[in-house]
Amino acid sequence: MASQVLINITQEEREWARQLSEEKYILDRQSMLADARIEGLEIGRQEGRQEGRQEGRQKGLEEGKQEVARNLKICGVSIDIIAQSTGLSREEIGNL
Repeated sequence: MASQVLINITQEEREWARQLSEEKYILDRQSMLADARIEGLEIGRQEGRQEGRQEGRQKGLEEGKQEVARNLKICGVSIDIIAQSTGLSREEIGNL
């Protein structure tokens, strides 16, 4: 009788330990996935910022070229010289 009670307690303890182990595994896995998502979002943000900066620089360069071309055009500089100096096409300069 006493040995049967001891066997039952031992089986219950093993089952309890198994359940705890499963729960710990699930929680650890969820935590790892959450960490990976957060890290992925941060990397995405950094890449987005970098792309935004690059696009901003490019837009600024283009606007600067157009402004210089516009000013040279107002000063009477030939379109060929403006095109050669700014890299803008004759058509782009004509539209300014």
